[in-house]
Amino acid sequence: MTSKTDSEASKTPPRVTSSQDEPVRLKRFYKIVSVQAVSVDGPGPGHHAIHLDDRPIKTPGRNKLALPTAALAAAIGEEWSAQGEFVEPQSMPLTKLSNTIIDGILVDPDAIRKDLAAFANQDLICYRADRPDELVEMQAKAWDPFVKWAQGTFKARPVLTAGIMPVEQSVDYQHGAQAHIAKLEPWALGPIHVMTTLVGSAVMALAHADGTWTAEDVWKAAHVDEDWQAENWGHDAEAAERRKFRTAEMMAAARFLALSRDHS
Repeated sequence: MTSKTDSEASKTPPRVTSSQDEPVRLKRFYKIVSVQAVSVDGPGPGHHAIHLDDRPIKTPGRNKLALPTAALAAAIGEEWSAQGEFVEPQSMPLTKLSNTIIDGILVDPDAIRKDLAAFANQDLICYRADRPDELVEMQAKAWDPFVKWAQGTFKARPVLTAGIMPVEQSVDYQHGAQAHIAKLEPWALGPIHVMTTLVGSAVMALAHADGTWTAEDVWKAAHVDEDWQAENWGHDAEAAERRKFRTAEMMAAARFLALSRDHS
């Protein structure tokens, strides 16, 4: 008869020990990755789970990794299939964001909604340079279309200011932003929040989610200041490497958003 300890050990993914300075690495413990339809508690569309061999993946919070669309589930399945000898979590941004949504945002979506509303109240597009003229013009060209979008969407024009001193938006603007954000589904809140923190603008992220701008256009608009500085003062290799990494995060969040809405 197999002991309890032996039984549990047979289900534990193998880990590889390492030196004190290196993280423990998880060896790939599965061969086949598949997507299967599953039921979840509460109302909503059918969900899809990722199975590694014959076992479903669970989140760090021990919840089912159940995705709202087959398209998103297939993409996450591809992340797991692409792993080599070791499972590299940093190479699976869709999986990571799904875990965050299931373990956190689905439990308390209002916390993320409040954070997005706070970003909108102190949005990047509202803080403008007063000199030099070239930068002032570049910001206006890149950001004024987002100001127009916010005014039309929130039914109030945001207050703009020169400099970095905080400016409080009108009550009408804040209520308009909150009402728009309240309509967002939890599966959209996750990637929109990621994009917001990366670009420093809830308005830009929301405008992308609305289908008005591509993720590439939003990313470019958000980096007007950085690009101007690089052109005038020189490029920094370390900053360029950080931006490359953050660009990948941005595009992964945008892809996640699109896949989470793809019910085809």
